[in-house]
Amino acid sequence: MSYYFSTSHHLENTKYLKRFGPEDWQTLDHEFGKFGYAMLNTTNEPAVEQPYQGKHGVLVWDGRIYNVTNQTKWLAKNLDNNIEHCIEVIRSLNGDFTLTWVTDDFIIFCDGIDRQSLYYFIEEEIHIASCRHALKEFPTSYKAVNGFIYIYDKHKKTCEYVINQQYNTDQTVNNWDTVHEMFELSIKDRHSDKNLYTLGGIDSGAIHCAVHKLFGSVNSATVIPNAEHAETMALRAEMHDTKFVPYDSCGPFDYRKILQEAFNHTCGSTEQKNKFANLGLSSLCTQVMPPAGLNVLVDGQGADTIFSDNGVHGKKLFNELSVFGGYFPKHLNLVWPWAGSVENGQPLMDGIADIRNVICYYWGVRRISPLQDPRIVQAFLNTTQNLKNKRYKGWLLDYMDNHKYPYRMEKLGMVDNKEADEYDNRKQQKQVEKAKKVAWKEKKRLQHSVTVQRQLDIWKKEEEIAKKQRAEALAKQLKEQQSKQPKKVVMRGGKRYFEY
Repeated sequence: MSYYFSTSHHLENTKYLKRFGPEDWQTLDHEFGKFGYAMLNTTNEPAVEQPYQGKHGVLVWDGRIYNVTNQTKWLAKNLDNNIEHCIEVIRSLNGDFTLTWVTDDFIIFCDGIDRQSLYYFIEEEIHIASCRHALKEFPTSYKAVNGFIYIYDKHKKTCEYVINQQYNTDQTVNNWDTVHEMFELSIKDRHSDKNLYTLGGIDSGAIHCAVHKLFGSVNSATVIPNAEHAETMALRAEMHDTKFVPYDSCGPFDYRKILQEAFNHTCGSTEQKNKFANLGLSSLCTQVMPPAGLNVLVDGQGADTIFSDNGVHGKKLFNELSVFGGYFPKHLNLVWPWAGSVENGQPLMDGIADIRNVICYYWGVRRISPLQDPRIVQAFLNTTQNLKNKRYKGWLLDYMDNHKYPYRMEKLGMVDNKEADEYDNRKQQKQVEKAKKVAWKEKKRLQHSVTVQRQLDIWKKEEEIAKKQRAEALAKQLKEQQSKQPKKVVMRGGKRYFEY
């Protein structure tokens, strides 16, 4: 799940690299350089040991690639000693991955869609690592920009980059059909029995809706308290058998102290912008996932920025993250890529995502975000301006509407650090019990509604039958009366006579 490569010597600070891949640790001394790899197998395919030696070079990579099988062997077979060909191979890949390929002439590396956090330092040739702390012995390190493919020329000792993927901004499609199709493909590609899906608002709700539709069941959990409406969460929890996890299920761990250390060594800072969310994520990674044999966390990260620009109809929800307040312009090419969402043609990981990655990596969990799939992004960009602006996160809401999945637009409000520090276990338990009671009441209400509707249908049918019977009786009565009416009146001897 994590690795390093160094042209000169083995890196010393591998403590956190090993945490990112707790299943195995391998090193390799090679004429091309020194390699180290920590393994975490998140697929149902047999794990292939790395570093992996191919015909033309040595490969270290981690993540998932969805459009090839036997991924490690496929990469080593198709990557060669031709830079242009290697670039084309990487551009053809669809997945969440980082990759480093080392040959006799060059080194090529990239961070697929910014989920794995790749760092590098160039001096005495080059050093690359999946964890910043592994490069601690060097003066500084740089984050590999997502959307860039870096090429280091060993002979010229120069490093250049090319763009991985370009998007077009033609706004011509007047429906969400292709977006929904790409969304379901993204869910299918990433689904595994090793996944835990976090349940929250609109974004994660749409993911749960798709998984439930496509696979019938969802490994689902949510941290409490949260900012979502209890009634909506209760309906979803009943559907998915969602686990309610108190945000500070510490057990034997002092999460605050551990996370402060992890942030210091991986990000170079001990600041935690949202302690509540960080502790909740740690609770999921330690209390829910290991006992169930799960090692991949799936969330809805990216939708706020990519599909709404952190705004609603021109109103910025977060000034520092929003460019145009969520009102998509006619000339989309003038603002794409907008700040915080993409850089050089790929969805960009913001500070929140970076923090979540650090936490998951620390506990040996991979984190993936299907809503950032480039296929979804491209299909969304190609929809018309009017469709994008019709309603907030329109394609996600339409998807849930189409499948009658419950959601609420409003949030109750976010929980800040002070509240997180003061929150106690009794309140956590009350939140769990309340959610369970709400779910039970809602279930009974729905059952009662079905019974009442059934009775109303019976009464309606009986009323229709009665109306028909009354109409038939009236028609018969009128016919009888008409049959008694005289057909002719004649006068005889000054008297009237009726003829029938």
